[in-house]
Amino acid sequence: MAVRLVGRQAEQREPRRLHASERPELVVVFGRRGVGKTFLSDQTLGKDGFAFAANGAVGASRAFQLQSFDRALERHGWPHPASRSGVRRSRP
Repeated sequence: MAVRLVGRQAEQREPRRLHASERPELVVVFGRRGVGKTFLSDQTLGKDGFAFAANGAVGASRAFQLQSFDRALERHGWPHPASRSGVRRSRP
């Protein structure tokens, strides 16, 4: 059974407008866990509608969050600045 998003047209309007823009745009969706941020995003633009997406980890340290974000950037093909400078970095 397919799950549909109902009654969230207002929340979908701005991301859709920005996605249709000819300019580079940044959309940040944030809020308490479990309120449907990922579901709203996926239903609004689809999984392929994003150039980049990353999720945080509940209760994780700041260092872990930043390393996770860095790995998400790398998965999307964005090299880490340290890799260009010859600095070696460690993984958690």
